Amino acid sequence: MKPFDYELAKQKGVKLCTVDGRAARIVCHDMKGHPNDMVVIVETKDRNEDIPLVYYKNGCPYSAGKNFHLQILSETRYLNVFQNEKGSYYTTGKLHESEDLAKSLETNENGTYVKTIKIEI
Repeated sequence: MKPFDYELAKQKGVKLCTVDGRAARIVCHDMKGHPNDMVVIVETKDRNEDIPLVYYKNGCPYSAGKNFHLQILSETRYLNVFQNEKGSYYTTGKLHESEDLAKSLETNENGTYVKTIKIEI
């Protein structure tokens, strides 16, 4: 998991969770009548029940005594590296969800497969 970054967190597709592993998402980042450093998130509880909570933009909960700081989930992807006939290394830029899938696609008509590397995004 990555430390909380508010600007990154409000981008579409970024997955959040609390430190205890509960899924969360930002639903409001411009609350009226409250300090502008607050956001409303919903935390998914058991059986997909959503609970609205107020957090500061630094990822800390507004409620005193709660220790469910927000974190950004990182995802692992795999990238194949190739070498052309002149000796230069390159990739196709295609990220694969599993190492096995990446290795099964290790052929490229313009070069020789070198290795598959793991990337955290």
